[in-house]
Amino acid sequence: MASQIIVGDVYYLVCEQLRRRSDVSAFMRSSRSFHPLGVTRLLKMGVYISTSKELVSFYQFMKRNFIDKRKTARQLTELTIAVDWDEDRRDAMAADMSSDCESMQDLPSRASLLIPVLGCVTNLQRLAIDFCEIFLECDDQLGHAIASLTTLRELHIKCHGICTYELVANLRSSLRKVHVDFGDEVPNQPGEDHVPDLLDPLRMLLPHQGTLLEVTIHAADLAERLLTPNGYIFPQVHTLVLKRCQVTAREVIMNAFPNVNRLELFCVEVGNGQEDPPVDVDEVRAVNLAYPKQWAPLDFVYANVDSLFTLGFRSRVGRLDVALWEFKEVDIEHLRMVLADVQPRRLVVQWGYWDAYLELSTEFSPERLGKLFVGVDERVINEITHFGLDLGLKNLTEDPALYKVCASLSCRTHCTNHYSHNDKDAVAQLLATLLHVRCFAFRLHAVAREYEDDFANATPEDREDDTVDTVEVLAAGFGDEVLAALATQIAATAQSVTLLCFFVMSRRVFWRVARDAGGSLTRIGEEEGERLMAAEGMRWHCPSKIWWPGNPEYDE
Repeated sequence: MASQIIVGDVYYLVCEQLRRRSDVSAFMRSSRSFHPLGVTRLLKMGVYISTSKELVSFYQFMKRNFIDKRKTARQLTELTIAVDWDEDRRDAMAADMSSDCESMQDLPSRASLLIPVLGCVTNLQRLAIDFCEIFLECDDQLGHAIASLTTLRELHIKCHGICTYELVANLRSSLRKVHVDFGDEVPNQPGEDHVPDLLDPLRMLLPHQGTLLEVTIHAADLAERLLTPNGYIFPQVHTLVLKRCQVTAREVIMNAFPNVNRLELFCVEVGNGQEDPPVDVDEVRAVNLAYPKQWAPLDFVYANVDSLFTLGFRSRVGRLDVALWEFKEVDIEHLRMVLADVQPRRLVVQWGYWDAYLELSTEFSPERLGKLFVGVDERVINEITHFGLDLGLKNLTEDPALYKVCASLSCRTHCTNHYSHNDKDAVAQLLATLLHVRCFAFRLHAVAREYEDDFANATPEDREDDTVDTVEVLAAGFGDEVLAALATQIAATAQSVTLLCFFVMSRRVFWRVARDAGGSLTRIGEEEGERLMAAEGMRWHCPSKIWWPGNPEYDE
């Protein structure tokens, strides 16, 4: 008996180590006795449904193992429903999966198969629904089945409408984390005149105001009309993410989320683009600066510089990751003012990734980079002890050949006018102005951090031709010799730096810098370098994707 228990434990441990669903399925098929272990492992891995065919397969799996046996499925804690019903129908027709019109019309109704599944899922903690409004319209009972769940702690919804609003408002679970995306328009929705609260994300989340800890809102209108209600307060929220939202008054978000310590404000818009005359951002900033309240010091802020500038954000920040759309003088001046406002100890400057702005600045130059902090108050400079520079090389120039020049000249940055430094590398010159920086992280990539995996897994056909050329040049040009030369120059120029972290595409290179007379360098391994970088609080931040719901469209 003891030996049987030991053998069973071994099989369990083997199954728990499997990471791919195909491996778990093969394990289950190898012996009937392994089937229960495999069922448990598959559900623990979470379920992602992207087509109606996968939905039917999942339903049959749950029916066979749980529904017919009147068993509960406590092992399933994460479920994602990402079926685009319109696209699914088009794909089915293109593949000639069925010539039966009745079968094609039946595709949306397959969503109803999830109703009995949701009835036996008694420990579901994370639910994500893309195309949520269309999904809920497939069957009235779907909303009731989800609203009846009591164990949900995290909810992600995309594609908003009246059914989605009612679902969130009536949910019995006590949510801790929510991500609401208002970006996709759903046809045949009632106007705001008929349902005044429909486009108000704060009103929708009000039933969860006592439990929410993290809130992400995408493409919503948080205008001054929300200033009047006194009950829109979410006192427990410590992480707030607003992306592509319309926000004119900082007062709105401060009053609603008074205790935030981690904040993302990305592509915040002060108008809808239809105002005549256009909104004056300097006037909006002046109004926001006149509002006396500021948050207590925040641990972390990630934002584009214009959002922070316009909202008059002046809370102290432990780490600031700030993105610049452009690199013109006005953008640099806004950055200098923001730095004076928030006085961070850790600072990461990002440029060149946001493809939604097709015409990026051609004024990016080594000279401007090297003088980025000229004119910043000395007390602000003295506060900065950690610095990161994240450059999207894909958008520096349309001529990939210039990257070869860049690589051969020890990573000196070039713009389209072929400007080059012959004295001191722009990066070393920049660090020389930061007198107390002890950790420097430098990232060079074709895409922003959150799209690295998508980019690595994409085929050359998924990317535009000049991006492929750029990637090839980067991989070949920034070798150990080039990076070592840059590290040597930084060590000689920046007297306080003790740790250097270089990220070039998928390569990671780390050095310790001894603060002896020569500033000698010691190459360290990737594992130790990553550990030291984390200990210094300088891991690259990976935000949620902003422009695309899935893979980035590299040709935009």
